Amino acid sequence: MFSRRIHSCLRCFSVCAGQVGRLIIAKGGQSIADECESNPIRSTPVYRVSRGGQLPCKYIAHVNTPQDPNQLTAAVLDVLKVADELQMRSVAFPAIGTGV
Repeated sequence: MFSRRIHSCLRCFSVCAGQVGRLIIAKGGQSIADECESNPIRSTPVYRVSRGGQLPCKYIAHVNTPQDPNQLTAAVLDVLKVADELQMRSVAFPAIGTGV
């Protein structure tokens, strides 16, 4: 079980917009989308953190995919810092920005 998973999403943080987001909601529950959209644990212009719902993870970082590779690097590093602050022992990153 991962402590945290990363979900690449649209800039509006609509978790249900893409195929991966719809799968996350189908398997983890609507509470993930609700929390991400209205009351995230952490929120920046680049990412939001929600609880993992019914998924086998504690948290999900919903990262919008910046066009600039430097911004993507900064976003990944920031998410890792938050994972450290939340005392997560493992993080799973998908291929961010490969399509919605």
